[in-house]
Amino acid sequence: MPLVLAAIVALLFLSGCATQPILLKHPVTGQTAQCGPYTNMHPIFPAASPHWKVERECINDFQRQGYERVSVTP
Repeated sequence: MPLVLAAIVALLFLSGCATQPILLKHPVTGQTAQCGPYTNMHPIFPAASPHWKVERECINDFQRQGYERVSVTP
């Protein structure tokens, strides 16, 4: 039984989760863009996930075009 419990905990620890979508808006045109959500992000070490790089590149690409991040209020 302890081995089964340890295996379940390990699987939960290693399983990923989805990121929140990141919204961006161009201050001149008013156009909006969204990066994500991306799945299988590691919940504790997001930099260990390959999707972290994709998310960062998406944000950087839109920011180079003049977009700014928009805070989302629930």
